[in-house]
Amino acid sequence: MLRIIPAAIALAIIDVALLSGSFYFQGASLAQELTLQFNQTMESSLTALGLILQNTLLGGDEVMAETIINAMFDGSMLQSVTLKDLDGLIAFNRMFGEPTANYPHWLAQLYPIGDLSRDMEMTDGWNILGDLYVASHPHHFYQAMWNVLSDRLATQGTIALGAWLCQVITLIWLATRKR
Repeated sequence: MLRIIPAAIALAIIDVALLSGSFYFQGASLAQELTLQFNQTMESSLTALGLILQNTLLGGDEVMAETIINAMFDGSMLQSVTLKDLDGLIAFNRMFGEPTANYPHWLAQLYPIGDLSRDMEMTDGWNILGDLYVASHPHHFYQAMWNVLSDRLATQGTIALGAWLCQVITLIWLATRKR
Protein backbone atom coordinates (compact mmCIF):
# COMPACT_ATOMS: atom_id res chain seq x y z
CA MET A 1 0.00 0.00 0.00
CA LEU A 2 2.90 2.34 0.69
CA ARG A 3 4.03 1.84 -2.90
CA ILE A 4 1.16 3.94 -4.19
CA ILE A 5 2.10 7.08 -2.23
CA PRO A 6 4.92 8.09 -4.61
CA ALA A 7 2.68 7.34 -7.59
CA ALA A 8 -0.17 9.40 -6.09
CA ILE A 9 2.23 12.30 -5.45
CA ALA A 10 3.57 12.06 -9.01
CA LEU A 11 0.02 12.09 -10.39
CA ALA A 12 -0.84 15.10 -8.21
CA ILE A 13 2.20 16.97 -9.54
CA ILE A 14 1.25 16.13 -13.12
CA ASP A 15 -2.36 17.21 -12.52
CA VAL A 16 -1.26 20.51 -10.95
CA ALA A 17 1.13 21.13 -13.87
CA LEU A 18 -1.68 20.44 -16.36
CA LEU A 19 -4.09 22.67 -14.45
CA SER A 20 -1.49 25.47 -14.25
CA GLY A 21 -0.68 25.21 -17.95
CA SER A 22 -4.34 25.20 -18.87
CA PHE A 23 -4.97 28.23 -16.64
CA TYR A 24 -2.06 30.14 -18.18
CA PHE A 25 -3.02 29.44 -21.79
CA GLN A 26 -6.70 30.20 -21.18
CA GLY A 27 -5.61 33.47 -19.56
CA ALA A 28 -3.41 34.34 -22.52
CA SER A 29 -6.25 33.62 -24.93
CA LEU A 30 -8.69 35.62 -22.80
CA ALA A 31 -6.24 38.55 -22.59
CA GLN A 32 -5.99 38.57 -26.38
CA GLU A 33 -9.78 38.57 -26.76
CA LEU A 34 -10.28 41.27 -24.11
CA THR A 35 -7.59 43.45 -25.69
CA LEU A 36 -9.40 43.22 -29.01
CA GLN A 37 -12.74 43.97 -27.34
CA PHE A 38 -11.37 46.94 -25.36
CA ASN A 39 -9.67 48.35 -28.46
CA GLN A 40 -12.88 48.04 -30.49
CA THR A 41 -14.86 49.72 -27.71
CA MET A 42 -12.36 52.58 -27.51
CA GLU A 43 -12.39 52.96 -31.29
CA SER A 44 -16.21 53.13 -31.28
CA SER A 45 -16.21 55.60 -28.38
CA LEU A 46 -13.61 57.75 -30.09
CA THR A 47 -15.47 57.77 -33.40
CA ALA A 48 -18.83 58.58 -31.80
CA LEU A 49 -17.33 61.27 -29.61
CA GLY A 50 -15.46 62.79 -32.54
CA LEU A 51 -18.56 62.95 -34.72
CA ILE A 52 -20.62 64.56 -31.97
CA LEU A 53 -17.89 67.02 -30.99
CA GLN A 54 -17.26 68.07 -34.57
CA ASN A 55 -20.47 70.11 -34.74
CA THR A 56 -20.05 71.63 -31.29
CA LEU A 57 -16.47 72.67 -32.02
CA LEU A 58 -17.47 74.14 -35.38
CA GLY A 59 -20.11 76.17 -33.55
CA GLY A 60 -17.51 77.28 -30.98
CA ASP A 61 -19.55 75.87 -28.10
CA GLU A 62 -16.82 74.62 -25.75
CA VAL A 63 -19.26 74.24 -22.85
CA MET A 64 -21.38 71.85 -24.89
CA ALA A 65 -18.23 69.97 -25.96
CA GLU A 66 -17.26 69.56 -22.30
CA THR A 67 -20.79 68.43 -21.41
CA ILE A 68 -20.72 65.81 -24.17
CA ILE A 69 -17.32 64.53 -23.05
CA ASN A 70 -18.52 64.33 -19.44
CA ALA A 71 -21.65 62.42 -20.49
CA MET A 72 -19.60 60.00 -22.58
CA PHE A 73 -17.02 59.59 -19.84
CA ASP A 74 -19.41 58.84 -16.99
CA GLY A 75 -20.28 55.17 -16.81
CA SER A 76 -17.71 54.13 -19.37
CA MET A 77 -14.51 52.14 -18.96
CA LEU A 78 -12.38 55.10 -19.97
CA GLN A 79 -9.52 56.29 -17.83
CA SER A 80 -9.04 59.57 -19.63
CA VAL A 81 -10.41 61.79 -22.37
CA THR A 82 -8.30 64.63 -23.72
CA LEU A 83 -9.19 67.21 -26.34
CA LYS A 84 -6.37 69.29 -27.82
CA ASP A 85 -6.82 72.36 -29.98
CA LEU A 86 -4.99 73.19 -33.22
CA ASP A 87 -1.95 74.45 -31.34
CA GLY A 88 -1.67 71.21 -29.37
CA LEU A 89 -2.84 72.88 -26.18
CA ILE A 90 -5.20 70.91 -23.97
CA ALA A 91 -8.70 72.31 -24.29
CA PHE A 92 -10.23 69.66 -22.05
CA ASN A 93 -8.85 66.79 -20.01
CA ARG A 94 -10.71 64.42 -17.73
CA MET A 95 -8.96 61.69 -15.74
CA PHE A 96 -10.71 59.06 -13.71
CA GLY A 97 -9.09 57.93 -10.47
CA GLU A 98 -7.96 54.37 -10.04
CA PRO A 99 -10.86 52.09 -9.14
CA THR A 100 -10.50 49.58 -6.34
CA ALA A 101 -8.60 46.53 -7.53
CA ASN A 102 -10.67 43.40 -6.89
CA TYR A 103 -8.24 41.09 -8.62
CA PRO A 104 -4.82 39.74 -7.63
CA HIS A 105 -1.95 41.99 -8.66
CA TRP A 106 0.03 39.07 -10.04
CA LEU A 107 -2.53 38.88 -12.85
CA ALA A 108 -1.19 42.12 -14.33
CA GLN A 109 2.36 40.78 -14.11
CA LEU A 110 1.41 37.44 -15.66
CA TYR A 111 -0.55 39.00 -18.52
CA PRO A 112 0.85 42.45 -19.35
CA ILE A 113 -1.28 44.42 -21.78
CA GLY A 114 -0.23 46.94 -24.32
CA ASP A 115 -1.40 50.48 -24.64
CA LEU A 116 -5.16 50.78 -24.26
CA SER A 117 -5.46 54.19 -25.86
CA ARG A 118 -6.58 55.68 -29.14
CA ASP A 119 -6.35 59.09 -30.74
CA MET A 120 -8.07 60.74 -33.64
CA GLU A 121 -7.58 63.94 -35.57
CA MET A 122 -10.90 65.74 -35.80
CA THR A 123 -11.50 67.47 -39.11
CA ASP A 124 -14.15 69.29 -41.05
CA GLY A 125 -13.28 68.56 -44.63
CA TRP A 126 -9.71 69.80 -44.98
CA ASN A 127 -9.84 71.89 -41.81
CA ILE A 128 -8.27 70.38 -38.70
CA LEU A 129 -10.34 71.06 -35.58
CA GLY A 130 -8.15 69.35 -32.99
CA ASP A 131 -7.07 66.00 -31.62
CA LEU A 132 -9.07 63.71 -29.39
CA TYR A 133 -7.44 61.10 -27.14
CA VAL A 134 -9.12 58.35 -25.12
CA ALA A 135 -7.57 55.71 -22.88
CA SER A 136 -9.20 52.76 -21.17
CA HIS A 137 -8.43 51.89 -17.58
CA PRO A 138 -6.34 48.71 -17.18
CA HIS A 139 -8.20 47.93 -13.94
CA HIS A 140 -11.38 47.27 -15.92
CA PHE A 141 -9.42 44.93 -18.21
CA TYR A 142 -7.94 42.92 -15.34
CA GLN A 143 -11.19 42.86 -13.39
CA ALA A 144 -13.04 41.40 -16.39
CA MET A 145 -10.23 38.92 -16.87
CA TRP A 146 -10.21 37.86 -13.22
CA ASN A 147 -13.99 37.39 -13.15
CA VAL A 148 -13.74 34.84 -15.97
CA LEU A 149 -10.51 33.15 -14.87
CA SER A 150 -11.52 32.74 -11.23
CA ASP A 151 -14.72 30.95 -12.28
CA ARG A 152 -12.76 28.72 -14.65
CA LEU A 153 -10.08 28.01 -12.05
CA ALA A 154 -12.65 26.90 -9.49
CA THR A 155 -14.34 24.61 -12.01
CA GLN A 156 -11.12 23.19 -13.41
CA GLY A 157 -9.65 22.78 -9.93
CA THR A 158 -12.66 20.74 -8.88
CA ILE A 159 -12.38 18.62 -12.02
CA ALA A 160 -8.62 18.14 -11.50
CA LEU A 161 -9.18 17.13 -7.88
CA GLY A 162 -11.83 14.64 -8.98
CA ALA A 163 -9.51 13.24 -11.65
CA TRP A 164 -6.70 12.89 -9.12
CA LEU A 165 -8.98 11.07 -6.69
CA CYS A 166 -10.06 8.71 -9.49
CA GLN A 167 -6.41 8.09 -10.33
CA VAL A 168 -5.55 7.34 -6.69
CA ILE A 169 -8.56 5.02 -6.32
CA THR A 170 -7.46 3.22 -9.48
CA LEU A 171 -3.94 2.90 -8.08
CA ILE A 172 -5.28 1.49 -4.81
CA TRP A 173 -7.49 -0.95 -6.69
CA LEU A 174 -4.59 -2.08 -8.86
CA ALA A 175 -2.34 -2.50 -5.82
CA THR A 176 -4.86 -4.51 -3.80
CA ARG A 177 -6.43 -6.70 -6.43
CA LYS A 178 -5.63 -10.36 -6.39
CA ARG A 179 -3.25 -11.52 -9.00
